[in-house]
Amino acid sequence: MPNEEVVAVTKETLVANAPAITESINVAAAKMVEWLEKAESLVGEQVPHLVKEVLYFEVSYQGYLVGLGLLGLIWGLFAWRWTYRNAEGRVARFELHERALKEEFDKKFESAGHQPDDVAFTFPHFAIPISGAIFAVTGFFMIFCNIMNLVKPIVAPRVFLIEYFRALGG
Repeated sequence: MPNEEVVAVTKETLVANAPAITESINVAAAKMVEWLEKAESLVGEQVPHLVKEVLYFEVSYQGYLVGLGLLGLIWGLFAWRWTYRNAEGRVARFELHERALKEEFDKKFESAGHQPDDVAFTFPHFAIPISGAIFAVTGFFMIFCNIMNLVKPIVAPRVFLIEYFRALGG
């Protein structure tokens, strides 16, 4: 039987080379133990720094988003106030023009490029209120959607880290 011969030859080869094989296995095992010790010391030293960096990054990122939302809200309020003040001025100019109280007013109004019956509606009078409304609503939602994400790493860092690393794992 050819299989018995192969088994016998394999046994003889293993027995003859047992010291060399054992030596190679011992060297590989020693290197594995050395690598594991290095990895253990590296993990022991680096994990606290990694945890701090993850927490700091999350707080700064969420703080950035809340700040961006706050800027959008401020821009929206500014645009609303600017539109309101400008609308009062347009109405006042229109009333002054309609009543023709001052001929000098007509000259200044026409010299600015407007016709006597214009209400002086320009692109900024359209774009600023629209962009202000968009930025105000977006800013409002950015603040309230990200404020809890900003507070969670500060108040409950362990819960945040568990959720963070669970999300990394898939």
